[in-house]
Amino acid sequence: MQKLFATDTPWASDAVAIALPAAREITAAKPRQTIFTRFLCPREPGEVAGQWQRLYAHCPEMTRLDPRLFAIVSELSRLSPEAITIDRHVFSIFASEQFRLELLARHPRTLIFSGVEADVCVLASIFSAIDVGYRVVVVEEAVASPNKVGHQAAIEGILPRFDQQIELVGVNELLTSWG
Repeated sequence: MQKLFATDTPWASDAVAIALPAAREITAAKPRQTIFTRFLCPREPGEVAGQWQRLYAHCPEMTRLDPRLFAIVSELSRLSPEAITIDRHVFSIFASEQFRLELLARHPRTLIFSGVEADVCVLASIFSAIDVGYRVVVVEEAVASPNKVGHQAAIEGILPRFDQQIELVGVNELLTSWG
């Protein structure tokens, strides 16, 4: 839910606008429990490892970006000014030691996912959360992807296969469960 994906960059799409209304409701309901994550692109392809170098060599316009593009969209950040923001350079947020330490400090049993891209970063983070043992809730209206086929595959094909480990809920169902 970053400006990087919402403004004029090669990776921009309508996915942020699609997921934003539900993500806004979730953030407004639980601002103190919100953790924002940001995907950061390197200044140079050589700053990242392995196949990430290949990606950025293929997409050099996604390096040397204005740092303001990495900000969380203001519609969310202003709802939860006290929320922490954790950076990552790979798909799964669990690669961030800061994130893992934050979870250890907070002791959650459940992680609720929203964001972009449902079939890439969100999915990678969901699988990592399952591997660590968290209860995973995905809010269907709060995830989106610029790749419609990938999004549909994630929501209708992949996530339902893990019905004992992933709960796919609507935003109203989630908010109602919070009382």
